Amino acid sequence: MKTLKLKGFVGGAGIYLLSNILNGVIPFMLLPILTRYLAPSEYGEVAMFQTLLGALGAFVGTVFVGAASRKYYDSDINKEEFAEFIGSCIQLILIFASLAFTVLFIFQDQLAIWLGLKPKYVLLAVVTCLSTAIIGLRLGQWQVQKQAVNYGV
Repeated sequence: MKTLKLKGFVGGAGIYLLSNILNGVIPFMLLPILTRYLAPSEYGEVAMFQTLLGALGAFVGTVFVGAASRKYYDSDINKEEFAEFIGSCIQLILIFASLAFTVLFIFQDQLAIWLGLKPKYVLLAVVTCLSTAIIGLRLGQWQVQKQAVNYGV
């Protein structure tokens, strides 16, 4: 019986490892394409966009993704309450993304100049962070529920 658990753990860990490696390899596979088509100044734009994503990601949804994953382990919560909690997390992600979008929309021209980005990329960063938070929420739930195959796919 312990061997089956170990195989399940090793198999699950292998799926998580493989899917994360594949996810990490994609930028390296794109590197030859990017070096061919992007000018050095455009690399700077990519770097600034990623920096903006990191800053916005902390505000838009990272906290709620972690809270939802931790809440799964509460022993005194039933499925209905947990579903409500996940729904609340999604609502909060949407609210914070809307607030961020509104603020960035108002100051998009100033931020675009300051960051060296086009104004539409400043707003696109909020949409990207929103999408990343929702996907992270789903991936986190698959991970805590030990659904490695769904996570990997």
